[in-house]
This record gives sequence, C-alpha cells and structure tokens, in this order.
Amino acid sequence: MQHACSVRQVADDEDVLLGHKDVLYRYAVSLTRSGPEADDLVQEAYSRAFQAQARGQVIRNPRPYLMRLVHNLFIDKMRAARNVVLPEQEEAAEPAQEMQLMVQEVFDAMATLPEAQRDILWRAGVEGMRYAEIAEELELAEGTVTSRLSRARAALRARLGWSDQRLIS
Repeated sequence: MQHACSVRQVADDEDVLLGHKDVLYRYAVSLTRSGPEADDLVQEAYSRAFQAQARGQVIRNPRPYLMRLVHNLFIDKMRAARNVVLPEQEEAAEPAQEMQLMVQEVFDAMATLPEAQRDILWRAGVEGMRYAEIAEELELAEGTVTSRLSRARAALRARLGWSDQRLIS
C-alpha cells in the first residue's frame, strides 16, 4: 500500500512541476528568441527535474527551481557555442496596429541588451515577478536586482530613444 502512495505522490509532484510549463516556455523564448530552441530548453529542464525527483530530491519551490534550470541550461548552451549570435525575431508582414510595431521595437531593443539585464527586465516587466523573487531565483542580493533592473531600463530607454519616459515598471 505504501508503494501505491509513493506512486501517487510522484504523479502529483510531476503535475506540480508541469503546472509551470507556460511560464518556463515564455522565459526560454525570451532567452533564445526561438520557439524550437525554447522547447528544447524547457524539455531538458523538465528532464533534469524529473531525474532529480527520481533520485529522491524534494523540490520545495518548483517555479524558482525550474526557472533556474532553464537559465543555467541556456548559459551552458551559450558557453558551449561561444560566439553565437541571437537570431533576429521575425517581423510581422504588415502590422495591423501601432501597438504591434511598438512591441516589436521593444523586443528588438531588449534583444540587444546584455543577457543579465534582459533576464531581469523580462522577469520584472513581463513575468511580473517581485524583486525578492528575482533575487531568490538568481541567487543575488535584492539591491543587485534593483540596480541591474535600473540599468536595463535606462539602456532600453536609450536604445528606443525614450529618454524621459518611464518603461516597464
């Protein structure tokens, strides 16, 4: 009977992990700028998380754990490839609205930021994470997150020519 309970627990643990797949995918796309590469990162992160559980590791905070896995896998991939240039994001053929143009312009400008700045800006501005959550996931001091986010916003404003406007709160 205990075996059935442990099998049920493993299934529940997998469901908890899989509940974060949309956030992980969006984050992976922000890093890779490519859907297929993002899929690969997320799949590898889940593979490693399931292997860790199979070895008996308890994952207490699944979202930060999985986000860190995706982040570290991306860094490993970039280090292995060394001089990899991020692929350009495809532009819409004829955008129907001015907002689409602005969003495309912001994404293009974000792609030019250093990875550390882009990562923190994405987490705060797009994912809506609190500074404390970002600091915990990246294993940084909250003040470091605040200063990097400030520099990222300033750099993004400069790239977009939005000198006095507030950007991504």
